Amino acid sequence: MFYLQAERHKWIDDFKYFYKISDTEIQHLLQLRPFDSQGDNFTNQTRLYRLDFQISLANAEKTHWLKAIYDSEQKLTGNYFKVDSWLQLIPESLEKNNHQQFNSEVNSEYINNEELADFITRFANNTQKRLLFAAEFIMSANIKKQKYNALINTLELNWSKSDSVKPLKITYKKFQTSPVITTIIFPVIFYYIKRGPYLYAIRPTEFEDEKYYWEGYRLDRILDVEILDWDNEQIPVKLRELKDENQLPTPEDVEDSLDADTLGYAFWKTQKMMFVRFERNHYKNYIQDTSRQKIFKEINFQNFQELNNDLERFFNNKEITLILQSLRGQINEKYVFCIAKFYEEDIDVFLRILIWGKNVKVILPSELKDKIFQEIQSTMKQYQEK
Repeated sequence: MFYLQAERHKWIDDFKYFYKISDTEIQHLLQLRPFDSQGDNFTNQTRLYRLDFQISLANAEKTHWLKAIYDSEQKLTGNYFKVDSWLQLIPESLEKNNHQQFNSEVNSEYINNEELADFITRFANNTQKRLLFAAEFIMSANIKKQKYNALINTLELNWSKSDSVKPLKITYKKFQTSPVITTIIFPVIFYYIKRGPYLYAIRPTEFEDEKYYWEGYRLDRILDVEILDWDNEQIPVKLRELKDENQLPTPEDVEDSLDADTLGYAFWKTQKMMFVRFERNHYKNYIQDTSRQKIFKEINFQNFQELNNDLERFFNNKEITLILQSLRGQINEKYVFCIAKFYEEDIDVFLRILIWGKNVKVILPSELKDKIFQEIQSTMKQYQEK
């Protein structure tokens, strides 16, 4: 039983939202009387997920949930392990089928390329399948589907009310060789980047002149997540101050920060500029008259003065002289020179240049040029070994 009928309704609403089940299904579950301490149906069948809310509501901070351990024949072993939330006690058989029927309607606001959004919208809802979409969704083989679904559900639940989003305590392992870290973040938005979803969030800084910095967390490398109330003592002071001053970033802030004329996705990093040389045929086939032309702006003697303000913003006098020398040396129609803004230390910028191979050469900045050169040397060494 619940102390208050309102608590019962709140739990039912949260449960339906979390597991995406219907009123009929929730009523079927409640017939098993999972909240009774000594209900008539208190059998081994219901014991595994019986939730005593009288105890948990009265002693919330002291409540611990134990999940039963089964043997290879799915029989109880008599042993249990601690879980963080009662939601992890719900048997998979009572959850919505993992292969949920997702809404097939495409909302173009989630696709930042207008032509692609229009194309998908036109053909995705055709009565007969007329569109195949080859997009990778790479997840680590080490993450179990149940754990992944629990993580997604937790984030979805936290974002269900935009005016009451709470901080998260996450455990994260960036790479296989990286140490496991536990930190407190404020989650803002998911960003699907080429191969998988990243959680963009802010973390408080230790610097006096900065309150936070951005970080992108690959979803399948988040090992654990816990929603924290704002009055939790673990929450850093700077993060609480952002909430009190109504300065927490929003998804709209992220969209506004992603410049269409900048290469890369790490919008929180320093913006820099590259000076590159394309093979003319490659430029005509893959840059000219495409959305990439907004990023890679052709530079020549005719428009040099027009672009001079951009050059002075990102390059010193010595580098600008090098750019001029490169343009003077262009005595034939073999190459096209371009400048492009990019986010510093963005791995996707680095990979994009490598993908284009011999068709492009980075001339400036020298740090990016040297990094690419070292990567090519390392690759050549691999192939030269017998």
